[in-house]
Amino acid sequence: NRLWRLPSTSAMPDADVMIVMQNYLIPRLLFLPQRKGKIIGSIHMDYDAMIQDADEASRSWWKQFLLIDQQLKVPRFAVSHGAKASAEQLGIKVNAVIPNGINLKEFNAHGHAVGSNRPLRVMLFCAPAPPKGQAFGCRVIGEIQKIYSGARIKFISSWQIKPQWKSIFHENLGYLHGPAYVNAYQSADIFVYPALRDGFPAPPLEAMACGSALVTTSVQGVIEYGIDGINCLISEPNDVETMVKNIGRLIDDPSLRERLSKAALETVKKYYSSNSQIKSNL
Repeated sequence: NRLWRLPSTSAMPDADVMIVMQNYLIPRLLFLPQRKGKIIGSIHMDYDAMIQDADEASRSWWKQFLLIDQQLKVPRFAVSHGAKASAEQLGIKVNAVIPNGINLKEFNAHGHAVGSNRPLRVMLFCAPAPPKGQAFGCRVIGEIQKIYSGARIKFISSWQIKPQWKSIFHENLGYLHGPAYVNAYQSADIFVYPALRDGFPAPPLEAMACGSALVTTSVQGVIEYGIDGINCLISEPNDVETMVKNIGRLIDDPSLRERLSKAALETVKKYYSSNSQIKSNL
């Protein structure tokens, strides 16, 4: 929030460490005095995939971004082993892998809604950025609705659903934060994360921590904590048929939902974030 203009010594707070989420900003920060903090860059995406998938205008920007990152001499961490490998293939040194963490005191299954007297709740994560796979996920939901027409199932979108897809859901939650965000995840029996490309997404972990059974795709980051048939069900990106089958399996089999949910709760304990762990990693 302090970088609307070029950063200045007076505008930037003193710190031990300055973690930069967008590395193209680092050259603007290097002239600051040491008391502003040791600069550490982060890599949370597959640069090569971004360049290949971008349109012409965006591709030019990403290539400039890459040139800057290749020249930087500051420590950097990646959020996943996949992100680290893809960066190193492009000549970017990565010093460590530090995955995204979640606060288990906040995200937990204590408030998870259960019981047979309410409709089953299927929630789709709907970020607007194309790599998050909103169109793919909505096609899946449309197919599931045809199969389970008349069943007591409530389909819900979370985050930012595009206008053309709103009508296929019973409820569109929009962008949530704080307790409302956590409560929404705790209310979901099945959480669908349809990403086409990612780095190390936190929403699937947050949903797992809240007791939801996860249906997701085999993308970078997810495959480092998601194990198909053990703690979630996984399909390939854009594979509508398989994702529809996976959701159907969970709708039809409450014992499978419960088994995956219990295994997921054990998985998320590995990604509990605390101040002592963060300082140790850095």
